[in-house]
Amino acid sequence: MNGTTTKRCCCRSEETGKPLGTACPKFKQRTHGVWSVRQELPPNKDGERRLFRRSGYDTKTDAQGDLDKVRALLNIAGKEDKEGRRRLGDMLETVEASKDPLPDYDETKRKFSTGQSLTQHMTVGEWLELWLDGKKRLRTSGKNRYDTDLRMHLIPRVGHIRLDRLAVQHLDEMFAGIAETNIEINDANILRRTTLDELKLIPWRGG
Repeated sequence: MNGTTTKRCCCRSEETGKPLGTACPKFKQRTHGVWSVRQELPPNKDGERRLFRRSGYDTKTDAQGDLDKVRALLNIAGKEDKEGRRRLGDMLETVEASKDPLPDYDETKRKFSTGQSLTQHMTVGEWLELWLDGKKRLRTSGKNRYDTDLRMHLIPRVGHIRLDRLAVQHLDEMFAGIAETNIEINDANILRRTTLDELKLIPWRGG
């Protein structure tokens, strides 16, 4: 798909007030004017053409760098994967409209390969539920065990975190919390058994 970088000069004629454009005597200076990028995106679901546009770059190098990033993101999907390229086009169209920074390539590739939304943020809890739902070949007992682990440990502790913001620190805190809970359960079980043993030694009348 076609993509270009262009330079624009904002100087105006003192006589007419019209933009000078390439006629500006400073136009060829490296630090004069601003650069912009223009990249054709895959058609939307209605078959309509659309473009990714962004301006305000100080140098051609900066503009070309972002244009290369846009092309790399589009190429995450193969040329024959029209639906995949449309999804990536939807993402870039959303990024352009919101003026957000371009998405990270590796993160986008991971989300694309796992079927996650590229235009909406998914939480860890939502992803875990999708993951469990995809375990079609698991036996009922195995799926129930996974479901229990998710409901009791993972979702309560990290389910609210956005999947793209999950960090090692969150996992460390989760495992520390699980370990602490296990200690509390073990202590409670010891206390319960001790209490029952002591009760057996009491000579209940009429027992």
